[in-house]
Amino acid sequence: MALPRKPRLLARAWLISAVAATLALIIAYGLDSVRGAGTPSPSVREFLIPTTNGFPHDPAVARDGRVYFTEINANKIGRLDPASGRCDEFVVPSADSGPHGIVAGDDGWVTFTENRAGKIGRFDPRHEQFHEYATAGAEDPHTPVLAPDGAIFFTAQQANVIGRLEPSSGAVTIFAVPTPHAMPYGIKLGPDGALYFCEFGSEKIGRFDRASHRFEEFTTPTPSSAPRRLWFRQSDLYFTEYAAGRLARLRIGDRSFKEWPSPGGAGSKPYGIAIDGHGAVWYEESARGALVRFDPQAESFTTALALPTPGAVVRNMDVAPDGRVWMALSGVDRLGVILE
Repeated sequence: MALPRKPRLLARAWLISAVAATLALIIAYGLDSVRGAGTPSPSVREFLIPTTNGFPHDPAVARDGRVYFTEINANKIGRLDPASGRCDEFVVPSADSGPHGIVAGDDGWVTFTENRAGKIGRFDPRHEQFHEYATAGAEDPHTPVLAPDGAIFFTAQQANVIGRLEPSSGAVTIFAVPTPHAMPYGIKLGPDGALYFCEFGSEKIGRFDRASHRFEEFTTPTPSSAPRRLWFRQSDLYFTEYAAGRLARLRIGDRSFKEWPSPGGAGSKPYGIAIDGHGAVWYEESARGALVRFDPQAESFTTALALPTPGAVVRNMDVAPDGRVWMALSGVDRLGVILE
């Protein structure tokens, strides 16, 4: 059936835009040489969320494979079942709370930060109920991480602190980051039991000992690198250097750094990062809407992949039990998964 004239023109414009974006990536990266002979070509599958302009921010994949995500503009927590395609949404009790970072626990509960409300939220999927905890002294909770003892730690970017919430009592303890205006951002639990976090306002990776409450900070080789997101591969910590346009690695054993210029150049703005079930590092160059794959063993870039929908930005990623990388595609109201 023929399309009416206006939709046909819109479809043609979208197709031209997508082709142009793909050609730009081919020119910028030289995909045939970057990918390498014999390497399977990955792809991205996208899922549209129900709310327009919900602005999905962070994803978290539960043990059952369902994908939870924050909708910072819609004040909702979403849940996608990839098998059926069904997507449910749940309104956070506090108005305009700014749901931001999110993590799914082994107990089935989902923990998220309410960046605008100054709260930590917890969602019980079994009963579809919320619990909220105020974070006095850390009014802008950013990214949460779960500790083995049940405590919830989180970064607060503008408050320049690491916070600790004890869910059983609601008690919150605040720990000031040593560097002023460090802007603690992404955070992960390390294999040594300590918490590692990016200092987006500086050029440092921070380490926080949960037992002694002692901080250490490690300065990257590149000044003003603005580390943003991070992921562990055994004892190697990989992170994106947003301002420097680099991928970097910190070996926590000897505290040594190594950096690689991102294929898109100094202005590529690397952002969300994760390591898939095969051990490959994936991250997005947010200035170009491109996913980049890095082989840690060969220490080389193997793939540059254009995101299907122009305008998407990957602020954070998570890895499913099957090893696949999931992404919240901010700006286009979609979730994405990398297929290989």
